[in-house]
Amino acid sequence: MWQISDLEQDTRLDGAVSAGQRVARFIRPGKVRDVLHGVWLGHPLHPHADPGHHRHLAVGQHPGLRRRRSEGSRRLVTAGLAVAAPAALAGAADWSEQHEQQMRVGWCTRQV
Repeated sequence: MWQISDLEQDTRLDGAVSAGQRVARFIRPGKVRDVLHGVWLGHPLHPHADPGHHRHLAVGQHPGLRRRRSEGSRRLVTAGLAVAAPAALAGAADWSEQHEQQMRVGWCTRQV
């Protein structure tokens, strides 16, 4: 089993990290990047734009909630899809500014 420290030191990841960083840096410094970094919010934006709304779909699996579950599921899926792209952009903007070792770990943990 791998450890985080193994990923931090694994230079084989550098090619993928460099490519990902070049793509993420298409978002040039300025107002858009500041918004994605959460400058206006005072802390990073991407944890708040988490498309994890889909996780809550399992909560409504009780048989007595069948009708309400359907409507609730649609709303949660819609919300998750609405924030997926902004969350990915914000996360990529933050990731691309990290230290090399942090980017290696971030690359691997987002691929799982």
